[in-house]
Amino acid sequence: MRQITRREFCKFSALAGLSVLPGSQLLRPSSCFAAAPTSGNNYYLARRQELLHDFACTLEGVNEFLAPEFGLIRTRMITDQAMKNFEARLPKLPDVGGDQNWDTEFIPIAAWYVSLYEPMRQNGKTAEEVGKLIYDLNEYCRSQGTPEIAPYICPTDFDRSRTYGTGLQRTKTIARGDGICNFRFKKDRPVVQNWSTELALIRASRA
Repeated sequence: MRQITRREFCKFSALAGLSVLPGSQLLRPSSCFAAAPTSGNNYYLARRQELLHDFACTLEGVNEFLAPEFGLIRTRMITDQAMKNFEARLPKLPDVGGDQNWDTEFIPIAAWYVSLYEPMRQNGKTAEEVGKLIYDLNEYCRSQGTPEIAPYICPTDFDRSRTYGTGLQRTKTIARGDGICNFRFKKDRPVVQNWSTELALIRASRA
């Protein structure tokens, strides 16, 4: 079985909004290191630095993904603009109850997609093209002849759940061939699954 490299992981997981682990340093967005005062009056501003960091690390993978098509300079312009768009959008994200609503953590991710789509549209990408990359990642991996990478994207769900305190447990994933993804959430439950536990399951599924 071919081993998945850190760079491949970031590249293919980027547009799913799940790439928590940093990848290559190629075109690393300067905003990845930005710090700013937070505000306790706004759920998202109170987590501004964390949300910007997560998006910046995702953009590292986007840089890897787009550079072959757009070139290094143009790609950097796209991802820098995406970060600026997200920073501007952050204070205006809808308040849906903060930690009392499980869907809260997905709102910034939706904002990532919109913020990235805008400069990609300006560079000739259609909504259908961008949407396919975001929402059909497993099929995209298969179309590229790399379905083996899909299961390695799923463990990042646990890193994100640990960050937001949503207590994820999951024993099945479509990417591993189980037919369903049986997500189970419980607020503040310790997240004990991680890369190591999931890697063992992935290897077992391919034995």
